[in-house]
Amino acid sequence: MIYQNGCDIKLKRCDMKDHLSQCPFRVTKCTNSDCDKKIAFKDRQKHDSECRFKLITCRNNCHSEFERRLEDEHFDVCELQMIRCPYYEMGCKTDILRKDNIEHLQMEAFNHSVIFIENQNKKNEEINALKTEMFMMKEEFSSKFDEIFRAMNLKNQEEIKLDVEIDRSPAPAPEDRDNHLEYSSFTSDNQSIEDYKSDEFESDYSFGFRNF
Repeated sequence: MIYQNGCDIKLKRCDMKDHLSQCPFRVTKCTNSDCDKKIAFKDRQKHDSECRFKLITCRNNCHSEFERRLEDEHFDVCELQMIRCPYYEMGCKTDILRKDNIEHLQMEAFNHSVIFIENQNKKNEEINALKTEMFMMKEEFSSKFDEIFRAMNLKNQEEIKLDVEIDRSPAPAPEDRDNHLEYSSFTSDNQSIEDYKSDEFESDYSFGFRNF
C-alpha cells in the first residue's frame, strides 16, 4: 500500500500504523501560536523559518521580541534602527541611530539653519523662474489669441462686404423683364391647354385595344 501524502514507500497494510508515526510526509500543525497552517513533517523547519507568527528578536539587538509579521512596524520605533537626518534631503547627509536623533539636531542646529535658508532661497529662485515662464506663456497666448481674433474679424468683414455687393447687383432692364413675364405667361397658358385638351390623344377604345 502507498501512503497518499507524497510518500512512495510500499508496505503492508498491517505496517501502516507504525509507518504513520514516523513518516516524513505525515501532516502536522505549525507549533507557532496563532498559526493554523498544516504542513508535512519534513517541511516544518522550512515553514518555521518563514512563518509570519513565529516569535523573533530584533536584529538590531534591542532585545525586543515580536511576531515576524510585525517586524516592519517594530523598525519604525526601534531605538537602534538607523535613520536619516530630517535635513537629509536639504544637504545633511547623516545616518544616525534613532536614539541619537535629538542629540544630533541639537548639536547641528546652526548648520541645519544655514542649510534650511540656502534651500529656501533656492526654492524661491525656482518659484520666480516659474512665475517668469508663466508670464511669458501668458503673453504669448494673448498675442496668439489677438492674432486669431483679428483674422476671424477680417474674414467676417469680407463676407459682409461680399453679401452687400451681391445685394447691390443691377436689376434686369425693363424690356428684358417684360419679355420674361410674357414668356412665362405664354408657357403657363399653353401648358394648361395641352394638359386638358389634345387632339393627338383623342381616340376610341374597343375590346381593350386603342383604335388609330
